[in-house]
Amino acid sequence: KELAPHEVIVNMVSPGYLDLSVDMPKQPVKTVTSAEVARTVVFLLDRASGSITGQNIEVAAGWAL
Repeated sequence: KELAPHEVIVNMVSPGYLDLSVDMPKQPVKTVTSAEVARTVVFLLDRASGSITGQNIEVAAGWAL
């Protein structure tokens, strides 16, 4: 809220377990690819007009539900 009047956009992307992760849990989990995470980042960059700000987008294949 403090930075919005200055047109500073702050978002974050929280990936789940990547298909390349080395610290996988013992139980099988669905993974996401680095390309899926990258597409989300590109989506946010394409909308840098300020319509999306202050958000955390989880790309975790439902892991955090």
